[in-house]
Amino acid sequence: MSGVSGEPRIRAKKHRMLFVAGDELLILIPAALYLVMLASRGTTDDRDKRTSGIYINR
Repeated sequence: MSGVSGEPRIRAKKHRMLFVAGDELLILIPAALYLVMLASRGTTDDRDKRTSGIYINR
């Protein structure tokens, strides 16, 4: 990271980045835990059988 800056734009950007990092953690951690749960069960969603509306024969 860079040193301390008195520039208002830099301080505002650092403040926004802290908010964005926290917001991403609130989304990514639950999603990762959900995927781990599905993987441990060996189950998947029905959507894995389709790719952009094209059905795949298995």
